[in-house]
Amino acid sequence: MNDLINARHELEEVADLYREADEVEKQAAKDKAKLKPALLELISEVIESEIELATKIVTVTGDEALNFDPDTWLVTNYPEYKIVRVDNDNKGGFVVELQEDVELRKFSFEASGYQFGRTIAMVGSSFDAEGFVMDDNIPDDFKHAIIEMKMVFTLQEDAARELMSKSPEVVPMLQKYTQPGKPQVRLNPIREARIEDET
Repeated sequence: MNDLINARHELEEVADLYREADEVEKQAAKDKAKLKPALLELISEVIESEIELATKIVTVTGDEALNFDPDTWLVTNYPEYKIVRVDNDNKGGFVVELQEDVELRKFSFEASGYQFGRTIAMVGSSFDAEGFVMDDNIPDDFKHAIIEMKMVFTLQEDAARELMSKSPEVVPMLQKYTQPGKPQVRLNPIREARIEDET
């Protein structure tokens, strides 16, 4: 009988410790949620003051230039950049100057012996496989090479990459049906900083 009383007493003690740990964990999650926006904002401020953001000059020509909408084009092709300037190239195309978006630049740093950082993940991207298959302007051999037919059409990404490397002319055909994801900022897991061996 004493063993049962002891077991019950130990169970209640462990349950109390577990509840306390749960409360600490919930409070820590609330504290982290409050600190995250400030941390991300400060990362952007440090990037702006310490790092030269990458720039690109891209020429948009051909079919892509016919109904050129810079904002849609940017989201599809360079979602981690901002448009600085768009000029007409006097040949029916456009010259677009881009700069990295400071809010979407990856960054890592060390503080108090720990490694912190911000990374970018693309979320919500999709490919309109059904529209791609129904497009009469795309050769059937391209369709069959990369689309697996089920109840719902799905893109075989490895096969698509291989086809694009062998037949670059398929790239604009695929882009027409690609719905790009949106960059989402995420903090890297905190880990102990590596100590460099100076020998």
